Amino acid sequence: MPPRIAPHQVVIIPVLRGEGDEAVMKAAADLKAQLKAKGIRVHLDDRDERTPTKMWDAIKKGVPLRIELGAREVAAGQLTHVRRDIGKDSKKTESVAEFVANIEATLDTMHNDLLARAQAALDARMTDVSTIAEMKSFFADETKSGFVRINYDCIKNNSEFEALKKDFSVTTRCLPFADGGKKVIVGRSY
Repeated sequence: MPPRIAPHQVVIIPVLRGEGDEAVMKAAADLKAQLKAKGIRVHLDDRDERTPTKMWDAIKKGVPLRIELGAREVAAGQLTHVRRDIGKDSKKTESVAEFVANIEATLDTMHNDLLARAQAALDARMTDVSTIAEMKSFFADETKSGFVRINYDCIKNNSEFEALKKDFSVTTRCLPFADGGKKVIVGRSY
């Protein structure tokens, strides 16, 4: 989930093993307070569950950044964090101070990376057409998938478009802001 809209941008998962658990929980609470002071929506997962269960729950919920904090990290003044958009390959251990200082930049980078990937995926699936005949040709070809972008005036009150909607199960998807409402995106219902 993009960090700017995620209910929790960061989840702190204390790794508890018995010895040193109090220090870990205190460090986790302190870290939560530091992040909240910077305006970050943070959740401390202090449930009585196994650590892997907490990690999997954070992944399923789409929390953008997961922090793992155990006794070794606390003793070293460090933490381990994982970006959800990259996964385990992004696992990084750094000092708490460095992490807190860079949290906004990290979340902005994540947001921009996700947006760029989504835009690239949309662009790869978008075909521009200028007539109803071109649109019909696109949807008639079973090897093609994706969306078409066409001038709104071409489909407005057009009986050919109404027939195309029935024949190919296509629907008007949206009017992009970037086109000033002059174009419309049409796609097939699967």
